[in-house]
Amino acid sequence: MPGEPQGDGAARFEGCIAVRRWNGVGRCGSGRGAMRVVIIGAGQVGFAIAQRLSWEHHEVVLVDRDAHRLAELTERLDVGSVQGSGCSPVALRRAEVEKAGMVIAVTDSDEVNLLACLLAGRLAPQAIRLARVRDPDYHVDPDLFRGEPFGLAAVINPEEEAARRIARTLEVPGALDVVQFVGGRVLLIGIRIDPENPLAGQPLSRLRAPEGIQLRVACLERRGKVTVPHGDDTLVPGSIAYIACLREHAPAVLQLAGKRPEPVRSVMIFGAENLATYLARELQARQVRVKIISSDPERCRETAERLPAALVVQGDGTDPEVLVEEGIADIDAFVAGSRHEDRNVPVALLAKSLGARLAMVAASSETFEHLAPSIGIDAATSPQSAVVGSILQFLRHGRVLGVQALWSRDVEVLELQALEGSKLVARPLKKAGFPRHAMVLTVSRGDQTVIATGDTMIAPGDRVVAIMRREVVRKVEKVFAGREDSLPPPAPAPATPGAPAAAGAAPLAGSPAPAVPAAGAAPPAGSPAPAVPAAGAAPPAGSPVPPVSTTPGGPPPPPAGPAAR
Repeated sequence: MPGEPQGDGAARFEGCIAVRRWNGVGRCGSGRGAMRVVIIGAGQVGFAIAQRLSWEHHEVVLVDRDAHRLAELTERLDVGSVQGSGCSPVALRRAEVEKAGMVIAVTDSDEVNLLACLLAGRLAPQAIRLARVRDPDYHVDPDLFRGEPFGLAAVINPEEEAARRIARTLEVPGALDVVQFVGGRVLLIGIRIDPENPLAGQPLSRLRAPEGIQLRVACLERRGKVTVPHGDDTLVPGSIAYIACLREHAPAVLQLAGKRPEPVRSVMIFGAENLATYLARELQARQVRVKIISSDPERCRETAERLPAALVVQGDGTDPEVLVEEGIADIDAFVAGSRHEDRNVPVALLAKSLGARLAMVAASSETFEHLAPSIGIDAATSPQSAVVGSILQFLRHGRVLGVQALWSRDVEVLELQALEGSKLVARPLKKAGFPRHAMVLTVSRGDQTVIATGDTMIAPGDRVVAIMRREVVRKVEKVFAGREDSLPPPAPAPATPGAPAAAGAAPLAGSPAPAVPAAGAAPPAGSPAPAVPAAGAAPPAGSPVPPVSTTPGGPPPPPAGPAAR
């Protein structure tokens, strides 16, 4: 049958990888760096995961009922396949799940995914198990599926990941994309370099930041080519730059790029699917007014029950008269996130033409994320792209605290904890042998975070954010390699000043004292604007550590508003 393994075919791999546990989380423990991964579900999410893992030479087997879909994917990817149900012990054994280091269940059914992981736990107790669970009702208790009998290492929810990313991007109006690290203290902001952008044509070595602001151009994309830049690179019109900065410096970064950030206070969401529920919760936690519009009466009723503070409208969001009646001209941002993807782009463009200040789209195609600005969409997010990083975290070596994949996963950003014995520790970064096409962006110690330079010194326990092209990920892991037993499991990154640094650790280089300057403190009169540091550049002598953002977990949601109508 098409797509099924034949004899010693693609689904039958030799060898198995050992799995160890760190702080309750399974990770790859073999020196080979490859893992057998069984993926249950060959839809869009399953394909995105299989594609990335096959690129990294992991031994991937797809399990799905649809023989034609499996045949299509095995033609496109270097993966094996087994036709059958992920809930079938027979199918799982044919996929040789007992040899797997990881099992990922991502079918369209939450219940099938949970049962598949339950069976995989019996057949392959050593495997890391991840399940896609989308229903918001299952997410009331975040630890519901972590303990026995399910024993999941993590729950995968592409819609929730995409909602968080959209909400973060709306917090930085004018950005194409925003990802965060170190508990939200470090932002990576994607900005399009239009011809009228004041940064256009500037070489990075001559780029000047506003006084008291630290930032680093971390990644450049032009005509499909992605680079981790150096000082001699230029911000060419039409390219897209990702800029790393501290959270409180984001407005200054936008102004440097010629943007006029205006806060988003009201959002209309097209579609009442799970994405709308997750996005509304994220926005309401930021005190943003939310209106949801859908023509599906049952979806409207369920969404209104889950979101008493949101206004849920039953109506045709593709009808201009309905949008005008619902006040589209007064809306700060319109997000098209319905399950009818063929409608999302035209509806978003319609909303913008009728007066919405910003228009965003949730799209399955990662390619569209990059094309969206060229057709008038301010930003686009792919749920499939948003979830890949959370899976890669389980495949990386060392104390990996977070992973984000950018640009069709050509570029990866890791947040790691520096370990005793690492090549990065106790020497300037410029002497650490960091590989080409990779760059350390920030270093955090306690409540202090600085943009890294060539003279930055890293101590054991520091949180380090680094960006790299995917082909050098293994080299970066080797630079970070150290004794995992040299430090206790990492605590969550402090969101407010006052958290102690690691025992015996000195203040970060460039800090005049352990104390962090008060937020908003002015620089000395007449101080020149500092240059944006190029890779390997030394910081200005005596430059102080910038103030760290005081960002608590988020304000309470607004008072309950009208119910569905």
